[in-house]
Amino acid sequence: RKVLPRVQKLGYNAIQLMAVADHALYSSFGYQVTNFFAVAHRSGSPEDLKELIDTAHSMGILVLLDVVHAHASSNSIDGLNL
Repeated sequence: RKVLPRVQKLGYNAIQLMAVADHALYSSFGYQVTNFFAVAHRSGSPEDLKELIDTAHSMGILVLLDVVHAHASSNSIDGLNL
C-alpha cells in the first residue's frame, strides 16, 4: 500500500511484476513454472493481484507482467508428468 504512491511520486509510469505464475522452486525466480493459470501463491490471492493492478492503473501506472511460458518445470513431484 505504500509502494505505489512512492512509485507515482518518483514519476514512474510503469512497473514490472516478475514471477507472476506459480512456481515450486523459489530460487528459479519464476522461471520453472508449475501452473500457468495461477498467480504465484507467494504474492497473495488472485484478488490481491487484481486489486494491485487496479490501484496502479487508477494512479496512471502501467503494469507489465513477466509471464514465462517457455520454462515449465520438469519436476515429476509437481505433477507435470501425468
